[in-house]
Amino acid sequence: MSLRDDKKQATAARIRQVARELFLARGVASVSVEDIAAAAGISRASLFNYYRGKPAILDGLGEDLEQRLLQLVQHYLAKPMATAQRLQLLFSYTGKNLEQTGDLVRLVFVQGSAGVGFPRVQAALVELVAVGQRRADVRSDIAAEDLAELVYLSFVAGLLGWCRRPELALEPQLRARADSLALLLANPPA
Repeated sequence: MSLRDDKKQATAARIRQVARELFLARGVASVSVEDIAAAAGISRASLFNYYRGKPAILDGLGEDLEQRLLQLVQHYLAKPMATAQRLQLLFSYTGKNLEQTGDLVRLVFVQGSAGVGFPRVQAALVELVAVGQRRADVRSDIAAEDLAELVYLSFVAGLLGWCRRPELALEPQLRARADSLALLLANPPA
């Protein structure tokens, strides 16, 4: 990557960082593009070279969150353990991790996923389930894609429930979902 590309990525990351801080402090509606540009130390026109407005910045924050989630799935996929244990650790750790930045996660999840969710995370979950099927610790009578979709939708439903009721802890909710999913994914008795 060239020095120019590095600088562009650093500026885009700085814009997202200051936008994140401003959104959390004042709310999305109370923050203008001018506020974000000023906090990032660039002109309004320069900001538009990176993002076409607040919705695009929120989408960028959603991509950052998706990347964090994807890295967690890949981390647990690399561990030598049963699929059920991977899901339990993944859901539990993710719950603890996301609770630490709860307001930001809720903001990005509700307003910054552009209605598409986290497709790369869903694809990584297909891989996780397929690996479990090859290792024979996940049922093979249902396609990996269908099982992974259930895992993904359960995870997303847990996040949505937490967004609606932030007073509830996320980690126990996701851990309970992982326990239920482990039963669903297990090979049926012969």
